[in-house]
Amino acid sequence: MRRRNLASWTLALTAGLGLSGCASVMGPSGHMAGSMAYVRAHKGEGLRRTIVGAEPAIMEAAYKSLDVGSTYTITREEHALLAKANNVDLAIGIFFYPSQTAGSTDVEILLASPWLKAADMQKFQETQFTALAQAGQTRTAQAPGAAAQAPAPAQTVPQAPAVASDVDSFGKRLPSRPDDFALIVGIERYETLPAADFGQRDAEVFRSYVLGLGVPEENVISLTGPKATKTGIAKYLEEWLPRNVTPESRVYFFYSGHGAPEPESGAAYLVPFDGDPTFLRTSGYPLPRLFEKLQALKAKEVVVALDSCFSGAGGRSVIAKGARPLVAAASLAPAGPKVSVLAASSSDEISGSLDEQGHGLFTYYLLKGLKGEADADKDGHVALEELHAFVQKAVQRAARRQNREQTPQLRSAKPGLRIY
Repeated sequence: MRRRNLASWTLALTAGLGLSGCASVMGPSGHMAGSMAYVRAHKGEGLRRTIVGAEPAIMEAAYKSLDVGSTYTITREEHALLAKANNVDLAIGIFFYPSQTAGSTDVEILLASPWLKAADMQKFQETQFTALAQAGQTRTAQAPGAAAQAPAPAQTVPQAPAVASDVDSFGKRLPSRPDDFALIVGIERYETLPAADFGQRDAEVFRSYVLGLGVPEENVISLTGPKATKTGIAKYLEEWLPRNVTPESRVYFFYSGHGAPEPESGAAYLVPFDGDPTFLRTSGYPLPRLFEKLQALKAKEVVVALDSCFSGAGGRSVIAKGARPLVAAASLAPAGPKVSVLAASSSDEISGSLDEQGHGLFTYYLLKGLKGEADADKDGHVALEELHAFVQKAVQRAARRQNREQTPQLRSAKPGLRIY
């Protein structure tokens, strides 16, 4: 869930569609519109088109088209984006369907508001499809109950479809666990550092998995890109989680991005979006502090997954210019018995990515294991030790094909803990 500054977006909408002074009007199908519930209930009545490209890429483009310059809350659901204005009775639903055309995704946009006329809503939906042109060319696909629409303008510069992976959908929806929480951080494009390939995509897919594991959507915080600053991570880790978790809570912490060793002490740090390996003590988030804060939660248990490395030798690790790669192995150990840590590699190795799957190598096999392949005894449950055994073997084999070593680690006082 994200909150943005919607002032400029609202101004553009009202100016572009000539809405100033509009009275309350009836929405589509003769119903009063304007709520998220209306959007959910009337799925299938908006403007629908087929867009060339895989669903994750189309969803990300749709998210960005809503996210730019706005002041409303955007909620990600499985195969949907829902947006609700904070101070205006306005809701937007963008729904994604399997397409009968290979390499394409059917997308439906539904706008609901009591102060917009039906023609204005349709015009806005058209502009949203124009914003999605960066994701591929579009062709008309009429939604059930919707009037036929003119095709959106074709993209002038074709782009290759994004990588789709067999782990992008969890395929499980377990009973709700209202006391469970998740803090998910994924950074690919840094402010001043080289990219950590697929870091953001790792986080977005892992988010869908924790929702499938029963964590309520309102209990999940996802920080990606410029939101994943040191301050952003600290405020949710050190204030939001302690304020909300209960003694019955399980907490998930997931990080995909760069790590770094502090050259003098060898201490390991997470590198936020605005981090600088030359000034880690002020710009990085120390790994021991992460474990200490998670251990201090009044939660029942904490599960940490780190797709990063702390050697400074490359991959998902950076280091100050002129410093030698090195980090103490002890820095990967959690601070107490409550915290279980799955780390992508040992302290002196590189954590890499799997380009053909569009994920970090560790994250790909972590997700694959959670989907069920780690269930060694076929009892329908996946325990930490089963997950680690599967991930370690698969990652080692894949890394050696890349002519390197990568050995995922498990640090836990409860290796038999069931993830589900």
